[in-house]
Amino acid sequence: MNKAEHFDLNKPKLQSFPKGSMLLRAIHFVTLILFLFGSMSVANAQTAAEKILAARFAAQVNLAEEGNLDAQLDVAAAYVHGSGVEKSVKDAIYWYEAAIEQSDLSAMWRLGSLLLDSYEPDDRSPEAEAAASQSSELFHRAAQSGFARAELSLGLLYGFGGRVEVDRVRGRMWLFIADENGQPAPSRMIDKLDEEMSADERSMAEGRARKCIDSDYEDCE
Repeated sequence: MNKAEHFDLNKPKLQSFPKGSMLLRAIHFVTLILFLFGSMSVANAQTAAEKILAARFAAQVNLAEEGNLDAQLDVAAAYVHGSGVEKSVKDAIYWYEAAIEQSDLSAMWRLGSLLLDSYEPDDRSPEAEAAASQSSELFHRAAQSGFARAELSLGLLYGFGGRVEVDRVRGRMWLFIADENGQPAPSRMIDKLDEEMSADERSMAEGRARKCIDSDYEDCE
């Protein structure tokens, strides 16, 4: 699968290491080593860094296999970035699914984003359509539990379409909700979507968003 650009908003955040993760700390540690031993040759420094990251990764895999949720997220992100291990979308999916089995909302959003961004936006192959459908389902699960990033992704997905049918009212509803939960879409995206909607449609979307929030996500569709 070819990694592709999708919505700019998701791109920088996609598959970032969980805050405070062991692998993130390992990266900072490697950076410090390279700074302190600046006289080391580039090749030797790179080899040292790779060994440290590989050792840290192996330790995280052991924890992940024991069911440690943070480790499962770390290992999945490492496979996405190729940090301490060769990049592997397949293995990243495996570990995100393991985290989802523990009902982790961030794993649902991250896996949905990974699947969606694994194909070009204009790819209409059966595989790409299936990935988009699965992404939508994962975003929904996390969004209806109040996970703001998933609400934002869902709003952009329905608002602007791609491999799912455009539903601007539905998309704008989720963007209202995401904004309410502290995850606003870029103003340029909101302006573009609002330009394509009538005042009645925007009002309907806002009303549905309020109804969704007031029902504690029981009445959102």
